Amino acid sequence: MAENEKALNQLNDCNLQVVKLEQEKRSLELQNARFQDDMSALTTETKLTLAEQTARYNSLQALFQTQKDVLDMLKVSISEALNNYKLAKMRADNNGSEMMISPDLEQLYKILDQ
Repeated sequence: MAENEKALNQLNDCNLQVVKLEQEKRSLELQNARFQDDMSALTTETKLTLAEQTARYNSLQALFQTQKDVLDMLKVSISEALNNYKLAKMRADNNGSEMMISPDLEQLYKILDQ
């Protein structure tokens, strides 16, 4: 009888350990599910952030290109104006006449010609 009682106690202890281990397993599974959800949310957020950064980069790149195009057109316009000024000045000098140009504009052309 003592052996049966001892075996029964051991069986009960084993059953309690099984119950505790099952509870621990469920707890770990829930924790794992939360971690997976968190990881999924972070991954989605990171992808969105990367997409936003890519869109912003592309937008800034387009803006820089537009500014470069405007500066290039401005350079061409200034160059043409300077060439026209030089041509008009040469004609005036060849004809012995005085060029009628505002002092400010003449000073600007001289600065640009340097």
